[in-house]
Amino acid sequence: MTAPTVEELTEDLEHYQATMIPSQKEMDKLTLHYLHNLSVAAMLHDLYENLENALVALDVLKATGKDLEMRIADRILDGRHRGNRAAGYLTFYSNLPVEDEATIPAGTRCYAVTTQGKKIFFDTGGFL
Repeated sequence: MTAPTVEELTEDLEHYQATMIPSQKEMDKLTLHYLHNLSVAAMLHDLYENLENALVALDVLKATGKDLEMRIADRILDGRHRGNRAAGYLTFYSNLPVEDEATIPAGTRCYAVTTQGKKIFFDTGGFL
């Protein structure tokens, strides 16, 4: 879910109001009516974002920091076990001929596919 923008929400509010009051067609951006719609749209946008953040915090696969600690507290009684960052090499292949060397920027996100079809993600360099 992606939160609608304030502009989209304002347009929606204006559309619904115009269907209820057909004589109200022009939405001048300097009227109190429009400014009220804009402020309501901004509050709705904040609610959408808070809802999205709360849903992420509840998802054990997406939560981070304290939210993740709370999600796993009943499963790993002594807390998360901190590990070390993996180190190794990634080899990139191309089905097309490569004429020059290609630079892969540090922090590029890559993945490998397991035999079960699951993606394992890696970030290239930039962490030392």
